[in-house]
Amino acid sequence: MTLAHWRDIAILVLVIEALLGTVLVLLLTLVLTSIVRRIRASLRDVLHTGQGHAARLAAQTDAISRERLVTPVVRLHATHAGARAFLRYFARQAPTWRSHR
Repeated sequence: MTLAHWRDIAILVLVIEALLGTVLVLLLTLVLTSIVRRIRASLRDVLHTGQGHAARLAAQTDAISRERLVTPVVRLHATHAGARAFLRYFARQAPTWRSHR
């Protein structure tokens, strides 16, 4: 065999290697794309579930805070304001107890 034959064989081996490398890269790309799609779908489900839990928690927190904190404080403030207005009214209307000499 001459040097030209060896050169041709080496070129064929390199071409086959390049083709196999290209096919391997293509297959890996397809596999990774499939894995990424599955992960996105799983994460989307997890995020939707988490958003549902967060919404329920926010609703419960809002209801509890309204029942146990906001409503009593508003009632107390309203009672205090009413009592203060009542006392102011009678303080202005009260007769003076001093005798006029």
